[in-house]
This record gives sequence, structure tokens and C-alpha cells, in this order.
Amino acid sequence: MKKKFSILLAIMIVSSLLMGCASLPGKITMPDLGDLPDVIGGIVGTQGQTKETKETKPAGKPLPGDSENPVADSYSAYIEAKSVLLTRLTDGLSENPDTVFVAFSFFGIILADLSMLPVAFFGLGQEAVEMGLSIMGSKNVKYSEKGDSYSVTYSDEDGTPHTFEGTYDARADALFTSGSADGKETIYSEYRRTAYGYVAQYYMASDDGSFSAYQLAVDGEDGAIGIFTESGKLPPLTGKENPDFPISAPEWYRIVGNTITGVTADGEPVNFDIP
Repeated sequence: MKKKFSILLAIMIVSSLLMGCASLPGKITMPDLGDLPDVIGGIVGTQGQTKETKETKPAGKPLPGDSENPVADSYSAYIEAKSVLLTRLTDGLSENPDTVFVAFSFFGIILADLSMLPVAFFGLGQEAVEMGLSIMGSKNVKYSEKGDSYSVTYSDEDGTPHTFEGTYDARADALFTSGSADGKETIYSEYRRTAYGYVAQYYMASDDGSFSAYQLAVDGEDGAIGIFTESGKLPPLTGKENPDFPISAPEWYRIVGNTITGVTADGEPVNFDIP
């Protein structure tokens, strides 16, 4: 009964994430991916084992050796940290009359996280993956892992085969992931822990065959996001990047304290303080 309730809760939350992307006029509300870790925890029954450590460790920073599922907990912590940055930027930009529609620039990266839901179940086993992907109506779900490498394959409601593969580097707290549909790569992502937080980047294929890329740096509640359109694959991350490294992108946004700066897709500068 508890697992059935957890799956129902997961369906409700993920549905709200998918549908809660716009609320006009006045403010654009983007999906809050910070809910995903709790959804996953409910599905696999791990909420109880993480409550104690959440009270004694800094937010988003797992204690060494305190986890039975290091890759899943690492990804969950990264998603939580990134969600804080995205929420602050989208709230600030959408509340400013001159940048209200700029927040839609982040829609691609949010959809990427939703499409990468299988990655959240790396390390948790076949049963957890099957329950988690039932949210999306997936069939023929198969999970495998070998050492620090993980793989999930499934068919969507249209019968298209999908594969997500990843490799986790525990020493660097870094996860490298690629996804494909019908044998064609559709997304590549990586994130790394840094001294100040996280750096990450995504490379995604669009329906029209073009590619786009995002770079992120998360520094506590501050950070930056860079956006590339029609991009080639970006150089691998090292973990030594500065917090402002995404601002080399043609379009970028950064929040430090209460100040948002950036350059829009049209090349217009952004610089204002949020209340």
C-alpha cells in the first residue's frame, strides 16, 4: 500500500512539474525540480534513511561513506542545488517587466532533467527503475550496472526504444550521462563537484536536428547559466572552472546576492537588483 501511494504521489508531482511551466500574466512559474529527490525517495522507500543525515550535513553535500546508493544520492543532491539556482533566476527574471519572457530560455534545461528521469534511479536496482518509469508509461524496462557504470533501457508509449547510460566518478563526485532514442544520441550531460558547489553542462538535440548546449555553475544560492544554440559538443569539465565560467556563452544569466546580470539571446544586456 505504501509503495502504491508513493507511485501515485510521484505521478501527481511529475505531472505538476510538466504542466506548471507557465502562469501569466505577472510571473512565469517554472517546474520545481527540487521535488524530484523526494519523489524518488518515496518510490524506493529511502526517505527514512536520509532524514537523519539531512539534519547534520550541509544541504546538497553527502557525507563520505554515509550512503548505500552514492550515485543516486549524488544526483539528487546536484538536482536540489541546481533547482535553487534555477528558481532564483526564473523568479527574478520573470518579476522584472523588461525580462519577464527571458525565463523561457531555461525551459530546455528543465525539460532535459525531466527526460533524464531514468538517471535518477542509477544504483537503485531493477524494481525501483520499473516503478519510477511507470510514471511515464514506459515498457520493457531493463536496468543493469557494472562497477561505476549504469544503464537503463525502455520503450516509450509509441514503442520507440530509449537508452540512458552513465558513469559515476565517486572521488570527483561527477556523473557523465548520455541518452539516445531509436539509436540516435539525444542528450549528453555531466556535472562535477567543485570547491564552491557544482559545474555542469548539457548538450541536447532538438526535433529539427539542431543542437543546443547549457553550462551551469552553482555557488550556494548564487550561480550562472550559459546558453549556446546550434552548438557542437563542449570540452569536458575539469571541476576547476570558476563560478563565472558560463558567462562566455552568447546568452547568459548570473545571480549574485540580489543582483542579476546577463546578456539575452538578442544581445541585450541585463543588470538589475531583485527586491
